[in-house]
Amino acid sequence: MNINKSVYVLAEALFHQTVSLISENTLVVTKKIENFYWFLISQEFSSTIGQQYYSINSEILDWVKEALSQTNKIHQIDFTNDQKLLTDLALHISRDILPLKFNFFIENSYLHHIKTDYVVAYQYAVTFTECLKQGAEITLPENEIGYLALHFAAYIERHKQRDIDVAIIYGAHAVSAKLLAHRIEELFSNLNVKRIVHISNIKKVQDIDFIIASDRIVVETEIPFVLVNDLLTKNDVKKINLQINQLVLSNVLKNSVLVHGQFSNKTEVIKQLLVQLKQPEMLDNVMERERLSSTDVGTFTALPHPLIMKTDCPFSMGIAVLDKPIQWGEREVSLVILPLPNSNNHLEYERVFGILQKIIVNEDNLAQLKRLQVPTDFMKLIL
Repeated sequence: MNINKSVYVLAEALFHQTVSLISENTLVVTKKIENFYWFLISQEFSSTIGQQYYSINSEILDWVKEALSQTNKIHQIDFTNDQKLLTDLALHISRDILPLKFNFFIENSYLHHIKTDYVVAYQYAVTFTECLKQGAEITLPENEIGYLALHFAAYIERHKQRDIDVAIIYGAHAVSAKLLAHRIEELFSNLNVKRIVHISNIKKVQDIDFIIASDRIVVETEIPFVLVNDLLTKNDVKKINLQINQLVLSNVLKNSVLVHGQFSNKTEVIKQLLVQLKQPEMLDNVMERERLSSTDVGTFTALPHPLIMKTDCPFSMGIAVLDKPIQWGEREVSLVILPLPNSNNHLEYERVFGILQKIIVNEDNLAQLKRLQVPTDFMKLIL
């Protein structure tokens, strides 16, 4: 493996200043200096310049390919088709394999933020890590999983799709509607303006998810719609976001349950929610995911979920509002959300988790929990 020569020299100098090696042979000294070098890198006391100091070991590349292939099967996403993801993961693991081998501690002060801000990416990283462990017999610590999650977050950004179709309805000037459509696609990466239609032709609008219409006109339709200013104000953006969230969560909440209660530990909460969801057989699956890495996120929420998702049931969620906070990993939580996704629809999976991320980072929602009585009340937390 190639070594950054300047950092190696630094490691040698520091090592000789701290330990007397006069009586030891050259091979032993060299090995200890190399170990010390990897310790510096693992602690980020030094950094390499670019990737040229690291080469991808062919065996490691094969490990990553196989782990990604297994991750594909679990999440129904073709990760292996993204060469950048494959290369970045292989480079990352090639760089850190020796520090991990010698059990050096790898610092990650951003772990909690990564788990909270990149919920889906972190789950992909956990799945990948478990697949890597099975194929290559490598166990990665939670801090390292956090770094791998950033590569999956970058993958998600590269593959974002405009998968929600909308129609723009206008009353007077088509040019205003075209400007509005441009602005909407600029602000909402998941919205696809499929049609721009005059109000007189609104009955011809079909095969869309919702309508965005000028607030200067009267809209009569059974299709969900949002009225906005032609110049699209901040309040309009909030209304569109709310409509997107309602669209995504409405079907999920129909199949969901919400309970209030006092629980003594995480297992008790998870077991109760799975019983309420009529999926008690998922307990071992969910607890296995929990053993890999604690699912406490945000400041008051836990987001336990299965390691392997089912394919024969609709997306549902179990929501538990706790009478008293319980310990969950390193934090106390007052809200537990247990999603049971359908592995055949990864877009729905990413959409729902994206909304949940917005809920759990808003500390104002903590005061609203007691007011939730039925699953549809959950929508109040995203207003």
